[in-house]
Amino acid sequence: MTTKKTPAPWQVRKIAQAVIAVAVAALGYFGVLSEIQSDQILEKAPQIIAVLLGTIGPAWASAHTNAGSDSTLTAADIPTAPAIAAAVAEHLQGEPGKHAAVPAAPATSVAGYYEGR
Repeated sequence: MTTKKTPAPWQVRKIAQAVIAVAVAALGYFGVLSEIQSDQILEKAPQIIAVLLGTIGPAWASAHTNAGSDSTLTAADIPTAPAIAAAVAEHLQGEPGKHAAVPAAPATSVAGYYEGR
């Protein structure tokens, strides 16, 4: 049986954002989104800004989308993570069944990942 490998949600978003940025830039370049004539530049300024923002926004988002984009962890969660992990491990050790024989793993921090270390 073959398992179909699907891309992560952040990869799908990154590709979609890049495609949208390229499409908006191409439409703006070829004059589909805005026909700019030299004497109408000031009248067309909102359209020019819309084309620029429609290009730069998705391009910037695509450039900054990564595997960490799907995480719901916030900076406020980082200090409490070791205490929560220890409490869960302690709780699981007291229960009969498959978790009873598993020793508590030392709590590790993900702070380095989210702080760029």
